[in-house]
Formats: sequence, structure tokens, C-alpha cells
Amino acid sequence: SIKPALPWLILGFSTYMAIVTLNMTAGFYIQDRFQLNIQQSASYFSQCMLIVGFSLVLTQIIIVKIVKLSLQALVGLGITAMLAGLLLSLNADQIIFFQASYILYGIGVASLLPAFTTGAAQSVCQNAQIKMASLCTAIQALGLIVAPLLSTFLYHYAINLPFYLLGVLMLSVGLYLAWILMLNKTSTKLVI
Repeated sequence: SIKPALPWLILGFSTYMAIVTLNMTAGFYIQDRFQLNIQQSASYFSQCMLIVGFSLVLTQIIIVKIVKLSLQALVGLGITAMLAGLLLSLNADQIIFFQASYILYGIGVASLLPAFTTGAAQSVCQNAQIKMASLCTAIQALGLIVAPLLSTFLYHYAINLPFYLLGVLMLSVGLYLAWILMLNKTSTKLVI
């Protein structure tokens, strides 16, 4: 049964929705929000990608080598960083602040991707882990399909809508996972 893995699969889908949405809409958003020409927005967008890449790698190194965060801490850090990044992006009145949000997105993705895969793997028995790995890959692909369609549709109506969608999605998933993790912790205490 995949029921125990469902919260982690939802987290994975939401994370891939965020990755694709932020990558797809950022170039257009930079151009539209800051009234830049195509060359300027392309340059700033490539800088955003560089920032998120460095942030992601550095966060992964810190998580794996130095801090060694628990699954719950990864979820908390990841959701918080993503929400803070979205707030910063939406309220940025200068391009430098918009680019700074990509530091937070790197931290968020670096925390949420290992939380997604670890949580999904740990939620099933050893014999079902190959099936779970396949489901994780399918969830990633589903995010890669849905995000461009939904993000561009929303962007057509208002340039901020994809960011608001991600905010609602991340907040909902964060609250859902907090509830699930709290229930699991309570049931573990009752069993002992």
C-alpha cells in the first residue's frame, strides 16, 4: 500500500511544481515586474540560476557533512525557506532582492528533495522500496507536466499568481506534513 507514503509523494510533487514554476516564470517575471528588456532579464535570470545552484549545493554539503538534520527538521527548514523565498520574491522592489530569494529557494529545494525521497522510502517495507522509487520518479514527472501548464495559465492572468499558488501549496503541504509527523510521533509514544 502506498498510503503511508502519500504525504511524501505529495511533498515531492509540490517540490517539483515549485522547481519548474520558479524556473519557468522567473525570466518573464523579471522582465515584466522590473520593466527590463529581454537581454537584461535573461542576464538576471541566469544569475538567479547560478545563485540557486550554489545555494543548493552549499546547503546539501552543510546538511550532509555538518548538521545532519532529521527528517522533520528537513521538512521544516525546506518549507520555511520556500515560503520566505516566495514572500521575498513577491515583495521585491529591486532585482537584487528578487535574486536573494533564490538563495532561499536553494535552501528549500536542498532540504525538501532528500526529505521527500527519504520519507517515501522509510514509509514502506524493504520489499516495496523499488516500487516506491518508481513512484517517486513518476511523481517528479507529473510535476514536470503539471507545473508548466498551470504556471503559464496563471501567469497569463496575473504575473504574481504562480507565486501565490506555490505559497498556498507549500503552506498546505507543510501543515499537512506537520500534522502527519505529529500523529506518527504520538502513536509511537503510545506504543512504547
